[in-house]
Amino acid sequence: MWLYPWNKLIFSVLLVASIALAEENTSDCRISDEEFVSQLYTMKDWDTIYSVYRTNLPCIPDDGMYAEGYSDVIVRAFATQWEDIKTLHTLASRDPEFRVFVLRHINATTDPIELKQALSNAESNCPAGINSLCKEVAKQAAAALEEML
Repeated sequence: MWLYPWNKLIFSVLLVASIALAEENTSDCRISDEEFVSQLYTMKDWDTIYSVYRTNLPCIPDDGMYAEGYSDVIVRAFATQWEDIKTLHTLASRDPEFRVFVLRHINATTDPIELKQALSNAESNCPAGINSLCKEVAKQAAAALEEML
């Protein structure tokens, strides 16, 4: 019983140290807005999008300017790089959190013309074996377009 106050003190010290270390590690991996914008210009295919995703998250927030940047790149890839959809399927199969990330970024903050093209691709150009992904893309794109009305 006489050790109880010491256990409480040790626990408190360890908790404060771990919070400080976590904040220090997070601040070390943050990038500037300019660096993020530069990354967006490199994200032209699913391999590069995935690489940036793995590098940035959870170091930078997935909200505000960052989320809108990811959304633009992702919807553009669905609209203009549809022939690369099997690469996305492979990456998303290996990393289900990436799949969730990608689908979350098909939203009403993006170009409606690109959303319509993404929807069209998902509904009419789905390669064999990835119907589930195509249906999810179509569902998200349709919902985003509906939200724009």
